[in-house]
Parts: sequence; C-alpha cells; structure tokens
Amino acid sequence: MVIAAGELTRIECPGPFTRTIFRYYQERNMQTAKEALQAGESIASVSGKLGYSSLVHFSYAFKREFGVPPSQYR
Repeated sequence: MVIAAGELTRIECPGPFTRTIFRYYQERNMQTAKEALQAGESIASVSGKLGYSSLVHFSYAFKREFGVPPSQYR
C-alpha cells in the first residue's frame, strides 16, 4: 500500500489519538521550541533548528500554540 505524503496530513488516528499526524508533529515541534527557549536559546536559533525559513512564521505558529509570542515567553 502506497500513501502519498499529502494524505498523511489528513489521516486521523482512531481512539485516543484524535489529531492528524501534521498536528501531532506541530505540537511536538512547539513543545521543543518552548523547552529550547526556556533553556536560553535564541529565537532565531530555535526557529532554524525546527526548519522554519521565517522568524515571522515561527512567531505566528508559537503564538497560535501558546497564546504569547516567543519574545514574551522567554
């Protein structure tokens, strides 16, 4: 069985896993970002390590997840 990468973003796991794979990775990345910022890493460094090409995009995703921008979280 072959599944296209685009299909994986729409598959929801049954049972207690009610989020898409894309959402799971997004939550995991944001948790990693939060921990790195708490450890004193720069926003630019964290953003780059997580693969964001833009600080603006990273800041938007972080604020959407935690309710505050990364600059205020530190």
